[in-house]
Amino acid sequence: MIFVTGSSGQLGFEICGALKNLNIKHYPITRNDFDLINKNDVFRFFENKNVDCIIHCAAYTNVDKAESEKELCRAVNIESTKTLLQISKMLSCKFVYISTDYVFDGKKDSPYEVEDSLNPINYYGYTKAKGEVYAIENYFNTYVIRVSFVYGINGRNFVKSIINLSKENSEINVVCDQIGSQSYAKHLAYGIINIVNSNRPGIYHLTNEGYFSFYDFAVKVFQKLGIKARVNKILSKDYKTIAKRGLNSMLSKDCLTRNNIPHLLSVDDGISEFINEMRL
Repeated sequence: MIFVTGSSGQLGFEICGALKNLNIKHYPITRNDFDLINKNDVFRFFENKNVDCIIHCAAYTNVDKAESEKELCRAVNIESTKTLLQISKMLSCKFVYISTDYVFDGKKDSPYEVEDSLNPINYYGYTKAKGEVYAIENYFNTYVIRVSFVYGINGRNFVKSIINLSKENSEINVVCDQIGSQSYAKHLAYGIINIVNSNRPGIYHLTNEGYFSFYDFAVKVFQKLGIKARVNKILSKDYKTIAKRGLNSMLSKDCLTRNNIPHLLSVDDGISEFINEMRL
């Protein structure tokens, strides 16, 4: 049985959907099952459970708010990870930790490799990096999977935000110097399952193929939807946010090739599938 935390979030939701489609027994963990930051509560839940794998999608992901809610962010992203890892060791099951490109500083000129040094520049990234390191150093059967710029049908995300903005404005401003791979949650879900099924623990990067700025991506979305609103380029320095963000979020997927794990479809394919599903 595979247990998925954060099953109502955009990635956890799709992982549960993919597991269902593949007829893999799973349990979608929700807040009704336990309080993630209550260690005793979590341990009680897993008592007498038959667990093959825990996929830990639940996380504090509000990058800007994390700067002022550090205690909560730490509890969710670091302490809950320690608890679930301890349970995984006790049950001798696989532990999958979903991480982020924000563990890097975004200053590199080329895509980040899995072995590159961690150097987060915001508190959210700091907590995810700490969770990664703890998991990898303390349990051999850990899979750290870094994803980037996730969007999907469930939950709030960049794609939904710009579509909503286009309904209220004839033009929108989008940063043109933050580059990465915008990734469709449904594609990520099947990719994560492939990694887990490889039985090769370690650190992985998983995104749709291709690198685009947020501006380029927004233009693609509007073109595919026939939205007439104008998209204006702006620089990150002119778009003030509470938390710092790196300019380079490109993740190399050479780790997939080395382990004979299929790469995901392109960013374009992800947009097209998302739009088709949104129209259903």
